[in-house]
Order: sequence, then C-alpha cells, then structure tokens
Amino acid sequence: MTHDQYKEYQAAQSAYLSAGTEANQKAGWAAVDAVLREALESVPFVASHEMPERTADTMSMAIAGSSPSGRMSKRTRNATDRKLRIALFGPTGQMPTYKRAATSVVLTNLYQAHQLRRYADAGMNARKYYKEAERLETEAAKLMEA
Repeated sequence: MTHDQYKEYQAAQSAYLSAGTEANQKAGWAAVDAVLREALESVPFVASHEMPERTADTMSMAIAGSSPSGRMSKRTRNATDRKLRIALFGPTGQMPTYKRAATSVVLTNLYQAHQLRRYADAGMNARKYYKEAERLETEAAKLMEA
C-alpha cells in the first residue's frame, strides 16, 4: 500500500466515522471499500511455476497418444502420457496456479479493521470488534510511518 493510498484510506475512514446519518455512513463505507479494493487490485498476480514452450513435438505426441488406430500397451500409454504431461505442463505435471503476490501487512490490517467495524456496526460483539479494529489500525499506522 502506498502512502497516497493510505492517506485516501484515512480520509475515507474519518468521513465514515464522522457520518451522522445512516445514508452518510453507507457512503463512507463505500468510500473505504473503494480505496481498499483499489489498493488490493494494484497487487500483481504471480504464477506458481512457468509453463514450458509448446513445440511441434508436443503436438505430435498428443496426436499419436490419442490416435484411434493401432493398439498400445498400458505401460507404453502411461509412459507416453507422463512424458506428454511433463512436456506440456513442466516438471510438476500440473497447470500453474495464479494468486496475488504477498500483500503488505498494512493492507491486510486495514482490510481486517474495516471488516471488524462492519461487524460491530451490525451489532456483533461491538465493543470487542471496535477495540480490535482500533488496534489493527494503530499497528498499520506505525508500519506506514516506518
């Protein structure tokens, strides 16, 4: 989370906290949501592993393995399938998974604090959740200063 995004979050959070009516409160929540969503979307996706290049050999292996003519023993078919799987998907033999790179501790803390405040406003363990949200926001503020 950048300092500019953190300042936007602080402004949206203070607008929410100072909101008197329910309509203003909902608008404040929407603003905080938007800032946190924008910060999360700026975190890039990372693949678990790289896929190997496709070649004409992998295509011919796939065609030969799926050919309806001719017979193949189970051992040969299994060996061909394993060889093709490694050629197509790499040493793991699986499609790579894509997930967001590690998000900053600040962003995680602010998002959790935001969710806890929503729960408290809905009437769930209000005192406990407000206290925990305050602790998370204080910790995030310390990390942003450092």
